[in-house]
Amino acid sequence: MFRLLLLICCLHLWNCQISNEKYIVASFGKVNWFEANQICHQNDMILATVTSYEQHLLVLRSIALNGHLLGHEGFWLGASSLGDLNSWTWQGLGIPLGYKKWANNEPQVDFIGHEACMVMGLDQSWYSVDCYSEYYFICQRPSNSANDPLYI
Repeated sequence: MFRLLLLICCLHLWNCQISNEKYIVASFGKVNWFEANQICHQNDMILATVTSYEQHLLVLRSIALNGHLLGHEGFWLGASSLGDLNSWTWQGLGIPLGYKKWANNEPQVDFIGHEACMVMGLDQSWYSVDCYSEYYFICQRPSNSANDPLYI
């Protein structure tokens, strides 16, 4: 059932790519971080987490395979500091950031929560931005998912 839903989404609603049975680049339209998180969850996925350099490369590959160039758009990732402005967490996994790819002078915090969500920017670095800004996003199937591998 999940595979059929994903296929329908890819063919009709989303412009997406499954590059390694794990990441899906959703580029049907820009949404805020909360909407992106909700869309991923509605499809039994989470916003993408990047806990290693290898995962960073997989996300970049997924974007490239989907025809997007990071020189043109940024993408929501699954980290935020919504619960604690001084602490960033991968929300889908409930773990703090280990591997980090912050841009210079990041993360920035305005102390009222307006820069509390993470975007992978044009230069492949991470930025803290207002969660209500709109970007494309990347969903990830959790590694402990019971679903069969996806092949489209």
